[in-house]
Amino acid sequence: MKLRQTTYERLILLSGGGLSRALQELLAQDPIFPVLTKPHLLALDRRVLHVLAALSMCKEQRGGWHNVLY
Repeated sequence: MKLRQTTYERLILLSGGGLSRALQELLAQDPIFPVLTKPHLLALDRRVLHVLAALSMCKEQRGGWHNVLY
């Protein structure tokens, strides 16, 4: 199974707290704000890091990004 290069790049962009910041901005317009609490947003940020770590491990096991991304 391979992942699109653009999806990987988006994950990189959203890592380091980018996902929670983006979601906070988007969800601030929702009438039932806050939709997600701070702990939920932090958990999403951690999950992005876990996904990136798994992709890095796949890169090592498969011999390079060309075997993981398309």
